[in-house]
Amino acid sequence: MEIIHVIKKLNNTELNKAGTNDSYVMVPKKLDVSDLFPEPDKAIGFIFKRNGDIINIRHTTSGEKRIVGLGEFYRKNQVCAGDEVMFERQILHGESRYYIDLRQKINRLVLQKVRDGFSILTPERLGLVADGILADTPSGPRPVRLEFLASVGKRKDSPNTTDIYDLLVGETSVARQYSSKRMVEIEVDGESGRAVITGDSIWKKYVIKYVGIF
Repeated sequence: MEIIHVIKKLNNTELNKAGTNDSYVMVPKKLDVSDLFPEPDKAIGFIFKRNGDIINIRHTTSGEKRIVGLGEFYRKNQVCAGDEVMFERQILHGESRYYIDLRQKINRLVLQKVRDGFSILTPERLGLVADGILADTPSGPRPVRLEFLASVGKRKDSPNTTDIYDLLVGETSVARQYSSKRMVEIEVDGESGRAVITGDSIWKKYVIKYVGIF
């Protein structure tokens, strides 16, 4: 038995929350997903592990590499930036079964590195970073806070602006720790008032092969 497992952390552009008028998963050129989608542009029925719904999904390779057919799935399940979509193919005795699942956490404020600060991708969760939220550091617990920097245009010719914030732990900015467009999450434990700041990889791929009798 062989299992191909691909996980993608989603952003607002892919979720059609940034004015793109499209919903998809962007696939990096260097990432090979041909073992997950053996035939480009052919719709495959993925089974949603939560309820058994069939989601017809395609992998397109003309121009940008994308996984498409996800708009209704995103809307129906209220998918937000920072949520992870998981694609899985199970191969047994030459037969394949395909699955899709979601990993969602409402206790995470999701940011994206923009210029010298961060834009907020989940503004409805701003209340998570309130007075008294602390992050553990080598020097002990330090308060976590967002400091408004500026409103900037998404493009030079765009009338729309985005609010940019600095993220501070104590009095120290963490902006320089992250590269441009990197997604950063502040996960808050409501009981302890502790926050963990992470900038994990947005893509993960696993290929597992079992040897034996199934």
